[in-house]
Amino acid sequence: GCHPVEAMCAADPEMFLRLQQAAGGNIRLVTLAPEVEGAIAFIEKLVQDRIIVSLGHTAADNETIQQAVDAGARLSTHLGNGTCPELHKNNNPIIAQLSEDRLSASFIADGYHLSPDVLKAYLRAKCTERVILVTDATAGAAAPQGRYKLGNSELQRETEPVILDPQTSRPVGSAVTLDQCVRNVINWYDMPLKEAVSWAAENPLKLLNSAKVKTQLSAREQTVWWKEEEEEWQVKAARSGKFLFEN
Repeated sequence: GCHPVEAMCAADPEMFLRLQQAAGGNIRLVTLAPEVEGAIAFIEKLVQDRIIVSLGHTAADNETIQQAVDAGARLSTHLGNGTCPELHKNNNPIIAQLSEDRLSASFIADGYHLSPDVLKAYLRAKCTERVILVTDATAGAAAPQGRYKLGNSELQRETEPVILDPQTSRPVGSAVTLDQCVRNVINWYDMPLKEAVSWAAENPLKLLNSAKVKTQLSAREQTVWWKEEEEEWQVKAARSGKFLFEN
């Protein structure tokens, strides 16, 4: 991704505490690589504080993934991405997370980070109740072509569903919106709207509720309408009776 190398560090509970205080206690989910120094103990502490721990950007072996899940990790962040390009056929972090039933998994359904065929296999491994759709959207997503900034990093938005590093043309994030991810899985797999929407909305909420994490909006306060017109799904979203967008 576009994470700066100089920002990488070992698991640091004191640093997290400072960040949590700066955020007013609103950090609800932390993604980490379980193989970094101090990660397993850090996972245990986060879980005690009712913060969901997700595994991501990891090259951990099967044993380390197991230790992380035993410590309380319950999610995989954009599984299939942010890992080594070459992996052992048996002992690798993707297989270890796919086969762990205590882990839900989030997937980027943009057709680029994972091909539809690969995503289909991953979805079958996780089963519908443990699938979560995410965008990995970054600066430039749902925006015109051009250059954008994320922190000190410069990003390039082209026509593809990804954001690129303009120096290397390497993908550093996605350009899709979540409603497009829902449309994609409906079109790729001829699946019901209700199931696709559950991956984007209901399953994430269930995960938050399982960790007793407080959410800001009730189902009555925020509503999304889906309507099929000429084989295309149209979307409207409203909060407290006021329309937010129409697509």
